[in-house]
Amino acid sequence: MKKPSPPQSTANKKPLLTPAAWQAAMPPGNLPLKAAPTLEQARDAARASAWLFPQPGHIQEALLGESTLQKFDKNQKIINFEDQGSNLYFLVQGSVEVGMARPRAGGRLFPVHIVTSLNWFGEHGAVTGKASFAEFRARSACSALVIDRAALQALAAQDASIQQVLLELLSGAIRSYLELAGDVSGLDVEDRVRSKLFALSASAPPATDGKGVDIPMSREELAIVASVSRASACNVLSSLQDAGVVKLGYRRITVLRRDELLAPKPDC
Repeated sequence: MKKPSPPQSTANKKPLLTPAAWQAAMPPGNLPLKAAPTLEQARDAARASAWLFPQPGHIQEALLGESTLQKFDKNQKIINFEDQGSNLYFLVQGSVEVGMARPRAGGRLFPVHIVTSLNWFGEHGAVTGKASFAEFRARSACSALVIDRAALQALAAQDASIQQVLLELLSGAIRSYLELAGDVSGLDVEDRVRSKLFALSASAPPATDGKGVDIPMSREELAIVASVSRASACNVLSSLQDAGVVKLGYRRITVLRRDELLAPKPDC
């Protein structure tokens, strides 16, 4: 186990990209290389994430020094529903489907969210050690940095500031999942679709042409996570495309004007 080292001078190191600059430099779901990412490239991406970027260098290096780069096949379960104490993951390439149980559904899991590249997941189990409330399954072939929970516990025991940083990550994740659980409650069909697009676009990568952000999701998948019929989702999306708010592609929805997704409806 490596002990956290004090901050080192960065005089001879290249400055880190900001999270926004890193995302802007990357095609959707991929590092700016055709080849698979190396461990160092994946760690560089994690350093530029919204969570780690503001943290002191010694905390970044302590956490990422314990990370390994792993690949997951399409449809492979990464975290099982009710798994006790998961590892912490940073998705470098690909996308991950989040499935949650619904009341009176006979134990079936329903997709409620898509984790896109350059985002962390598994925070709940990694920080608290409690059972996972969701299943995380690779929606496509994925690469992810993985930090073992035991390593996180050891680091937090050595340095109280690392425990605080992990709690900050957990707090942000809880806010996000509360939004996911509540963003479709009490809404009509159109508002469900708009609200889900708004939530998903918050962590989506920039579009390849620099206009808007890309959600790697089909119309049918959006209908499922928004709890509406496919026909209803298609109708709403068509209206949004006609209004210039979104652009539809093959298994991809580009949000062009995100703020307008929550704009008040015009009076009839």
